[in-house]
Amino acid sequence: MKISDVLPQLRGWQGIHDGAPQLLVNDIRGALAQETAGLPRTSSAVVIVCGTAVGSAYLCEGGVVRGSRGWAGKVGSMPMLTPEGVKRLDDVAGGAAIVHALGKPPEQIHAALAQGDRRAKHVVNAAGEAFGLAIASLVSILNPDVVRIAGGTLGYSGYWDTALETARAHSLPELWDVCTVDRIQAGELVVARGAMRLAIAAADGQAWIQQYI
Repeated sequence: MKISDVLPQLRGWQGIHDGAPQLLVNDIRGALAQETAGLPRTSSAVVIVCGTAVGSAYLCEGGVVRGSRGWAGKVGSMPMLTPEGVKRLDDVAGGAAIVHALGKPPEQIHAALAQGDRRAKHVVNAAGEAFGLAIASLVSILNPDVVRIAGGTLGYSGYWDTALETARAHSLPELWDVCTVDRIQAGELVVARGAMRLAIAAADGQAWIQQYI
């Protein structure tokens, strides 16, 4: 059975048969497990990763929001109104969208931004604005205590600042002021650290991990 649209050659799951606990964890839920580790038990949180595409996961009053079939968090499919019509958030804010719009690989885009290329700046800022609107939407819908964000796309000059300012401008002050919005430190490690946290808890027989898998 195909289980990944990103890695189409990954089919089925053989696992490891050495007596160790076996877990299959979505990457964004691994990040959620890591970033909520130090929060009070009743906290509500949003974790977003913006890389090639955009993904998210949510904790509501201490419980993972899974949805009716476990698909909650597909924020990359959020419809966004653009001058070209309605598109998905992935198609206007994700790293792949920026690469496609500029027709250059990421390293060349970074170089163009550093040189003050106007078109590169316009594309990146427009993507950051769309991402900021998505953040504001999640703040409005979920009223979280924290929003924590990672992903390589945040590294484009101007993207993060534009996203944060847009999110602040389009959120209700009453909701924004009680929510901490931060970039995740060492974001490239957050998924691995979350998976390790879940694996250790599984080995200890802790029941709380079941909602993450």
